[in-house]
Amino acid sequence: MEVVTEISPVKKLNYQQLIQLSSIANRFASYIVIKKETFEVNAKSILALSVLPTIEGKYEIIAFGKDAKEAVDTLGYFLSNTTNQSAM
Repeated sequence: MEVVTEISPVKKLNYQQLIQLSSIANRFASYIVIKKETFEVNAKSILALSVLPTIEGKYEIIAFGKDAKEAVDTLGYFLSNTTNQSAM
């Protein structure tokens, strides 16, 4: 199953937030990517995620697998709350 959601970060993510994001993504069996237009990265790879702070704007979280919906919901929640808290 494929599940897609769109998230609009308020601020760029810092390195600690990227580590948390990767850690959360690794809890799921699904293949998870974070996409910005034609650019996409593996959400389970901290090295791949390290380019995200250079890209602002809306992201898509796409997951493929049996727990795809839960993965997308959890990562979307994390990104929404993380970026909103860092904006305060």
